[in-house]
Amino acid sequence: MKFQILFWISLSFLLVWIGIYAASASKLLAAFPKIVRPGSPLIVNCHLLKRGSQNLILELVKDGSTIRQNTSTVTFGKQHNIMLNVPPDLTSSKNLRVKLSYSGDSIVSPIQYDDLKSVVLIQTDRGMYAKNEEVKMRIVTLTQSLKPLKTQISVAIYDGKNKLVQQWLNVRGVLGVFSRKFSIPGDPNNGQWRIVVDDTKRKTEKTFIVRKYVVPKYKVDISCPTFFTRSTRRLRCLVKARYMFGRKVNGVVHAQLVTKTRDGDKFLYNHHDNIRGEFWITTTKNTSFIFENDIEVIARVSDPSTGTTVVNSAVINLRRDAKMIWSLEPIRKHFQPGLKFVTFVSFKQYTFIIG
Repeated sequence: MKFQILFWISLSFLLVWIGIYAASASKLLAAFPKIVRPGSPLIVNCHLLKRGSQNLILELVKDGSTIRQNTSTVTFGKQHNIMLNVPPDLTSSKNLRVKLSYSGDSIVSPIQYDDLKSVVLIQTDRGMYAKNEEVKMRIVTLTQSLKPLKTQISVAIYDGKNKLVQQWLNVRGVLGVFSRKFSIPGDPNNGQWRIVVDDTKRKTEKTFIVRKYVVPKYKVDISCPTFFTRSTRRLRCLVKARYMFGRKVNGVVHAQLVTKTRDGDKFLYNHHDNIRGEFWITTTKNTSFIFENDIEVIARVSDPSTGTTVVNSAVINLRRDAKMIWSLEPIRKHFQPGLKFVTFVSFKQYTFIIG
């Protein structure tokens, strides 16, 4: 058991030493591209790991022969890119390599050839859909110079479980543009859907998400006075309706102000109106009616776009203990007949002048 522990510890130190030696033995770190296309630049990113500078030679090698090369100098502590232009008449080959040489050493990397002659762009009107919604799709085919390309393509739609939903075979667009509409079924396989375009040489894909639709939630707030008295002549309340993410609700509000009496409920306000985030309720209170109970404010806000309704309510309390405070201004000890007598009747929040 002790021998096994010592063996694994020794092996660990040996592997660490080998890794440090390999890193210290290397002078240059280079990043090569995976794909090369005719007429496009081939760029290799280099970092010198030791102080000083190095002369670099970048070569594009096909079947053992150098077909294009370029030279440059890299300095320690600075990122450097060395580039060469790929010949536009380059043909495909399995033995295509990129060789970077420096001070008697070299790094060779295999590279893939892609004779790109067309560009396929796939667009959808949105990135997320729900069941029964319509997807608007547009496919654009272009040349290398970004001019419309009239070519034949095949289009396939795959759902979240990689099942074929719909396809168009061997179709052509108008001036390189192919547009179609299709609907998400009522019981879709949710997840990541794919649009696959095949132009006989390569396949291009675009993905979008199909998931269960969640109705956005919103809240209704009511701001109104905390109390009223029998002498209050007007009441104003503010109804606010906003989604949880902040946008105002555009819909219909049913606002009511109601109080209970011996003969049943008495409505002071009962109207339907449009609401765009806010709505004011304004009513004139009948002073000849003797209020015996609180007033309840009810607001029902409906959003026709989602078919949802949110209800909220508030209470305006009847204050029965309002006391009058009399004061004589100015204070006089003597009054003369025939002169006007002025006094003030003051409540806690209301003042009436009687004269």
